[in-house]
Amino acid sequence: MALLGAACSLCIASTCPTPDPFPSTPINAPSFTSLELIGEKWSDEYQPTIHLQWTLAGKDSLPVGKFIVLRKREMFDTTFEILPTDIPDSQYEDWDKLEATDFPDQGVYKKIWYRVFAIDTAGRPGDTSTADSVKLSWPPHITEPVDTLLNNKFKWSTVRYLGGYYATLYLWNDSGLVWNSPRPEEPQYGHETPDSETLVLPSPPASLLPGAYYCGVKIQIPGEDIQSLALRQFYVP
Repeated sequence: MALLGAACSLCIASTCPTPDPFPSTPINAPSFTSLELIGEKWSDEYQPTIHLQWTLAGKDSLPVGKFIVLRKREMFDTTFEILPTDIPDSQYEDWDKLEATDFPDQGVYKKIWYRVFAIDTAGRPGDTSTADSVKLSWPPHITEPVDTLLNNKFKWSTVRYLGGYYATLYLWNDSGLVWNSPRPEEPQYGHETPDSETLVLPSPPASLLPGAYYCGVKIQIPGEDIQSLALRQFYVP
């Protein structure tokens, strides 16, 4: 027994770990700064995508190892699911590609909810952000160009948004964004029939180089920041 007691005393005095009297606290909860509907290139085509951005305030006990984003589709999911990509500690943003079913039919809206948290370099999850959402409306309908651009003209129609809306045209090629129309100073207001809009490209870029492009028409409804986006591929001969 004396030998065992001596061994225990030696362990305590030298090599055996002792509990940390001041355990470090979890990483603070991030806060979303922006949830925006954009056109983003995935593989070889552009798709409607939610661009998420967040910030992390305050001093933390351990450095961030990575971020994890959670998502819940209002119409389909009962709980939040983990998005499959781990975000590096230096990246305070992520991109979530949408499916056609994420956009609602005419007359209703859908929300997609997100949360985000950090995992520290010791592998411990930090506090989770409060849930934030993006509100989606039914997409506009692009009628020109059907396949090939003619006379530099684009045309689309939207169902009526009686509360007013902004419409913006975007053009992309393989290298990224080529051009976008300026945001109108005042919102347009809906009518009893679908609104139809036509835009002829100014100069520049009136003459696009031959090749494949994507056009996108984004609708934003002020107030609740409701968003929608339609995309179509076309070719310049």
